[in-house]
Amino acid sequence: MLPFVENGHTKANALISPALHRSGAINRWLQSPFARTEARFVVARTGQRNDLGPEITGIWPMSVLNFRWPIDLALTVASHGWVQLAPWRWDQEAGRLARIERIGDRCGSVEVVQRTSRAVVITWEGLGAADETEILARVRRWLSADWEPAPAIAALPDAAALIKRGGGRMLRGSCFYEDFIKTVLTINANWSATCRMAAALSPSRAREPFPIPRRCSTMVRSGCASEASSVFAPAR
Repeated sequence: MLPFVENGHTKANALISPALHRSGAINRWLQSPFARTEARFVVARTGQRNDLGPEITGIWPMSVLNFRWPIDLALTVASHGWVQLAPWRWDQEAGRLARIERIGDRCGSVEVVQRTSRAVVITWEGLGAADETEILARVRRWLSADWEPAPAIAALPDAAALIKRGGGRMLRGSCFYEDFIKTVLTINANWSATCRMAAALSPSRAREPFPIPRRCSTMVRSGCASEASSVFAPAR
């Protein structure tokens, strides 16, 4: 069993096993009264390396992000096809949204799961505690958390129930630049070509964040480079 750690102290009445983590039961546990929304958490995490079983990857910082209105993670992810574009990763069974992020000169993995209709739990690895404010700001942008739903509820009675549940908002990238580039990749291209071009910009979505403008510019200028050729190759 892996102990849940809060403020450096093990909680004896809240233990997380690798089996629970793999099954998605960890998400159900996070919705229990044991997980306090006002505290800052860290939890021992496991990873799935191969058929040999789970690999303990260490202690991941954890934080709870609360919202002023309901936000449904699954509905937001399903709002359009952005989640299919690298570097997004969506585990539908576990209800876990993840991607690699770059903050300063460090890269790390950030994961989000639903806690309640008005809160999500965020964990990260490879980034420091000092990055928490930036991580939470990015997750807020991903989920369009600052969008006020009341006007839409009043104007769209047929969709009001969906919006009240936490739907009606769109998944966004970590910055305007990412959304802009991905929008450009949809122009005069079918969806499979858009996915292929986005994947070429983040060849390993499990290890690389969305590229910064300088890297994209370098790829375009070096037209003979294989990764640039892949991005701008005609759709098949």
